[in-house]
Amino acid sequence: MQIHTSKKHQETQQKNNWLLAGLFSVLGSLFYLMLTNYSEVMERAADHILSAEIALTIIVTFNIMGFTLVHINTHLSKYAAHIFGYENQLLGNFLLLSFLLLIINYGIILIIKWLSGMEEIFIIHKGGFKLIIGGWTIETLIVGLLLIIHSSRYTLQLYKEKEQLKEMLDKAQYRALQNQLNPHFLFNSLNTLMAEIQYDPTNALHFTQHLSDVYRYVLQQSDRKMVSLREELAFLNSFIFLHRVRLGECLFIEKEIPDDTLDAKIPPLTLQLLAENVVKHNYIDEKNPMTIHLTAIDHGNTLAVSNKLQPKQETLASGKGLKNLSERYWLLCAQQINVKKTDTSFTVLIPLIHE
Repeated sequence: MQIHTSKKHQETQQKNNWLLAGLFSVLGSLFYLMLTNYSEVMERAADHILSAEIALTIIVTFNIMGFTLVHINTHLSKYAAHIFGYENQLLGNFLLLSFLLLIINYGIILIIKWLSGMEEIFIIHKGGFKLIIGGWTIETLIVGLLLIIHSSRYTLQLYKEKEQLKEMLDKAQYRALQNQLNPHFLFNSLNTLMAEIQYDPTNALHFTQHLSDVYRYVLQQSDRKMVSLREELAFLNSFIFLHRVRLGECLFIEKEIPDDTLDAKIPPLTLQLLAENVVKHNYIDEKNPMTIHLTAIDHGNTLAVSNKLQPKQETLASGKGLKNLSERYWLLCAQQINVKKTDTSFTVLIPLIHE
């Protein structure tokens, strides 16, 4: 894939170089035609100026000049933002390149006057001044157009790179959630399954089915950025069932979600992360039961996931999971989750995305 992309980039660059060479050749030809009307030179060296060698020399000079300016512009694009600021970068590049074009045009006139054997080559009369300004005006218009095209392509490239980085980050964050689910959860689930097989084989079958559903769901969501709230709730039921078998009849879910809200979207494994945090950071047993409340609020635009606080003294909350989730939300819809904590309760407000 990288080789194919690199080859395609080289082909595109080669095509652009040919187009630029054609453009610079046209500019050189125009300048040569304007030069043939430069009376100050033509009166002295008409035969010398009106030759294929001079025309070719000017065209080659314009190509060298043009590609040099392209090279300069590439470097300016890297550093001009620090000099002019991002908003004025394009204008700064244009002014610098225009000034260089003016100097180059002046230098070409001096060289032609020197080749023509004229005296006082540094003194430009009216005809030479018109030639310089006329050529410079056409060139700056072309350069301005090229800068706008280059800026548009650069902006499009940055946008594509940003989208690729967003996708890579989203996948990396999803893998982080998968890794969070896999090791400890699987180890505890297998221990529970072995105990159920020995003491309650019938329930062991139900446990195995729900465990299979949980991991099937995790694998199926690897390439999806969003899933419906309905799917997440079905997954949450299986996930909580596994914990209820391990912890006992002391973990519950209460839902206050209208049917018309179930098609709203959220990132996959959102509810698993929040439920896992509840189990991880709170005492949950028959004496300390726990209920996770899921409530649709704000006219179905937000899901409130709340629980009472029964914190484990030895467990320190790193906050990485919630931060990860908040970043995923920001990448998906430019929204973030909101955490509200009191002395007795913990609530996470999840935006519901309606497409």
